[in-house]
Amino acid sequence: MNQARFSVLLILLAAMAWVLLKPDGPGRLGSHPELSDVPPAPEATAKPAGKGWEPPSTQPRVFRASGGREVRFSTPLLDQFVYPGDDEACAAIAGAELLADELAGLCQELKAAGPAERPALLQDLAFYTQWADIGDDDVAARIALSMSRAALDAVAPDDPEQAAEILSALPTEGIPDDNPYYDPGFLFASAIALEGSEAAYRLCPLYRSTGCDAELAAQVQPLIDIGRWRSDEAILVRAADYCERAFRTFEDPTPYETKEFAENFAEALGYASETADDRSRKAELLRRAIKPDEEWLKTYVSEEWEFMRQSVISSVAVSYGRIADLTNSIADARKALEYDTLAFDWDESWETQSNLSDSILLLAELERDVDGLNRALAANEEAMQEAMSSGSAANVQYMEMKLARTLQHVALANVALDQEERVAMLRESIRKAEESLPFFEESGATVYIDIARNIARDSRLALERIEAGWDPGEASPQSDPKLVE
Repeated sequence: MNQARFSVLLILLAAMAWVLLKPDGPGRLGSHPELSDVPPAPEATAKPAGKGWEPPSTQPRVFRASGGREVRFSTPLLDQFVYPGDDEACAAIAGAELLADELAGLCQELKAAGPAERPALLQDLAFYTQWADIGDDDVAARIALSMSRAALDAVAPDDPEQAAEILSALPTEGIPDDNPYYDPGFLFASAIALEGSEAAYRLCPLYRSTGCDAELAAQVQPLIDIGRWRSDEAILVRAADYCERAFRTFEDPTPYETKEFAENFAEALGYASETADDRSRKAELLRRAIKPDEEWLKTYVSEEWEFMRQSVISSVAVSYGRIADLTNSIADARKALEYDTLAFDWDESWETQSNLSDSILLLAELERDVDGLNRALAANEEAMQEAMSSGSAANVQYMEMKLARTLQHVALANVALDQEERVAMLRESIRKAEESLPFFEESGATVYIDIARNIARDSRLALERIEAGWDPGEASPQSDPKLVE
């Protein structure tokens, strides 16, 4: 990317920084919620043709090295976008409110350019056009993609490096989620970025003898996005593998580069764990996911890395909490408690205290520790008070649900506990779960709706059994499948 384009990109990204820096939300809720409402897998495109669109091409593109070696690939998503010609394209973007001078200058150059200069000029035009504000629909995005297609069409077959450069920078801004170019439409940007980066990686050996695995990095995030929403474990594991292979090409990675690799690696395998069918497989993927984070913590121990260490500690804490929930292992529960304690010591927020209460609760259940159960309940109640002081209804209702769950687990713990106390806690669990439901139903939070309903249902079932004479202290509640969330 040339300096001018890089500067423009920095300005545009700075304007959107508040979106990118928005926190991800509350911590874990016991067992990490499974994905729900997953869109269907993409199918073959069969859309009615319209201006600026045509059915995907089935003709492969062919590029070759000087020695005659060839690479063939297709770009069906990109090939849907038809370049209308220089005059029409430049007329369409002439009224842009953003980047008008850059667009006008490139259009002038393009009209005077020879065949050899056209690919680079079209690529630059595509980059700027995707950010241009020229209407309320996706006109700019469609024109930008048509320019990228025209740029690729104009590349000589014996110049695979220029083709790879174009494919690695396909414009993905401005296409609405309900677009007709991909199914589901909101994954179009990820899908076309993957199409381009896969082709670019295949071209790499034609012009570079070593280091092509570095190009795999561009496929990681698109693979994560697609694998997550298709609930496809294989795609997500592939994303992690590519992330690892790309990182190995770094000769002397900085602490920041190492941390970025660890975060992307953990994200891919974390989602893969959610899609896995078997609990042992889920735990296996999570253990692999946190290894780079743990190595980072062992390597960067000085005070200068303290701020970065805390975010890594928080990530590892959440992962160990999920592992412990899956394995019911005392060793894993102690690891989760160790990291959650470190995270809370550095950031005494309601989120970290909520996570800490989960770890205390699980270890207390496994060790049949009444004092630990009481500490978990107290920590959860304190987190609730902090959430209430935040002024956010979402935070409060989330913690209402968390407290309902904690009350249920304490009431059903395999410890010596007065039956009247169990009954009171289960009734409170039911009340809090049901009180949280209207908020989640109004906001459409289907995962939390299911969790709250399950808590209320299972607490009501347990209450009926206890009132009929069942004592959870005589047998582990985990052995009763009806009481498992």
